[in-house]
Amino acid sequence: MKNINRDILVDIGLRILSCVCVGYFVISAFVVFGHDKSRYSVALAGFSEVATIVVSLFSRRPAGRDWGLWSVAAVVYSAGIWAVLIKFDPHIELISQTSAIALQVFGTLWAINAKITLGRSFGWLPANRGIVDSGIYRLVRHPIYLGYLLGHIGLLGANFNLQNLIALALLYTGQIYRIFQEEKFLMVDEAYRSYAKRVPYRLIYGVF
Repeated sequence: MKNINRDILVDIGLRILSCVCVGYFVISAFVVFGHDKSRYSVALAGFSEVATIVVSLFSRRPAGRDWGLWSVAAVVYSAGIWAVLIKFDPHIELISQTSAIALQVFGTLWAINAKITLGRSFGWLPANRGIVDSGIYRLVRHPIYLGYLLGHIGLLGANFNLQNLIALALLYTGQIYRIFQEEKFLMVDEAYRSYAKRVPYRLIYGVF
């Protein structure tokens, strides 16, 4: 009963944290876009994060998950802390708005595709929520993270500054840690070990 209560409280807390932090990010994004209608990448980032939160709110709780300190810290940061750290100005456009938007749209659609395939098995803390090996899960084992990565590369490229670079570098350091921790749970399952042999790449096809 104690563990169940902890699970419920943590889930509620993460959802609240995510809504507050991403809400701040979205409001900031649309304020910036309101002042400069040429910065479509900022507005698109706001829409993308709203979609991410909506899906996350409907994830289900697994039977068991990783309560390690670093796993929890990585989840808390990725749940929304990173979004509060993003600064839209001053900025340098390393890539064009068009290129940024292309990356963001593709990344968002890729992540949505992965989440639809995964269903309600998506969740916060590293855990075994069941094995999915269809659709784009035949290419990489963690396509949702890949979708996020592509979108954030677009966001950073069109809105570059040192603070944003550090915020997103910390985010993906945590995401990679979460991937390894999640696979500790999953590799216990013989079916997942078989799947990992068929799909050797975790995040980026042909690289990692």
